[in-house]
Amino acid sequence: MLQRPLAPWWLLTVALLAVLLPVALLLRPQPAAAPDPGKGAAAGASGPTLTPLPAGTTELVVGFVDHFAAAEAKPDSLLEGFDPILSADPDSGRLRGLDVDLAEELADRLQVKMRYERLGHFTHSLSDVKNQHVHIGMSVLRDRAEGRRVVDFLDYLNPGSALLIPKRDQDQIRSLKDLCGRTVVRPIEMTAGALVEQSHRCERSGQPGITLMSCPKLSIRPDADEGVPLRECPAGGDPLRLVIDGQVDAAVLDHPVAARLVKTSSIGGQLTIARPAVKSAPYGIAVRRGDSTVMVALQSALRVIIADGTYDRILAKWKLQRHALKTAAVNGSP
Repeated sequence: MLQRPLAPWWLLTVALLAVLLPVALLLRPQPAAAPDPGKGAAAGASGPTLTPLPAGTTELVVGFVDHFAAAEAKPDSLLEGFDPILSADPDSGRLRGLDVDLAEELADRLQVKMRYERLGHFTHSLSDVKNQHVHIGMSVLRDRAEGRRVVDFLDYLNPGSALLIPKRDQDQIRSLKDLCGRTVVRPIEMTAGALVEQSHRCERSGQPGITLMSCPKLSIRPDADEGVPLRECPAGGDPLRLVIDGQVDAAVLDHPVAARLVKTSSIGGQLTIARPAVKSAPYGIAVRRGDSTVMVALQSALRVIIADGTYDRILAKWKLQRHALKTAAVNGSP
């Protein structure tokens, strides 16, 4: 019997490769999936880049005030702190609110701790930052031109202001024009900006202006340079009681604070939020003027938590979504 000749060596090699190559292709490691473009903002993959604080920085000291000056040492005051922005838990005394959650999240991103220092008075919130007694100031601080002479502001919330009026008068104040000739009281922590402008409009139209009252009575008169009628707060006057008792026509408060008061406190049956909105400056974190190191780091961290959704989650926790401010502006400029 004749034997078939052996195949040449090169033909055997080709046949072997034809079998092994597909197997190798199947078994090779697969490349990782492309990253989700919506993730990784904190690392700067597709979002804002975090700018750290200088090496060796382990904490930032936050100066704060957690109650109205008009309510100090007055357990029967109707002004119950700045809740939901910032307040002390009545049981534990621990701070809580939007400002605390926001500050802690910024600290976490910057890998530092926040140490909170209660200030003696609301008026110290800016001066203590200026004089470097604290690194930053938080608690219902408005980004206003007057404050920018002393500090820079990192804007983080657009709270607006609200007029609290007696329920019996809710049909009498339908617009800011209806305040002409009336008296509006404000805690000194609240701004009266839009009311000052309306007062001037009242006078230009031939009507009496809006009289402003600031409580508590201080040696300084915060609206004295605005050219509006002023009235002194009575000694020990509680702004909301003055409205309820009919001594003034309305009180102006930050909208989140006013909304919480009418929903959860005893004044809900007596006072209501008037229809007209009162425009006002945003809340800002106060940083010593020209301290770009702290400001740039905080601004970058704020941009990161806005981009990754953390900011929205914090606002939702305190039911403040309508007041979101996502520009992370410094002194009003993004």
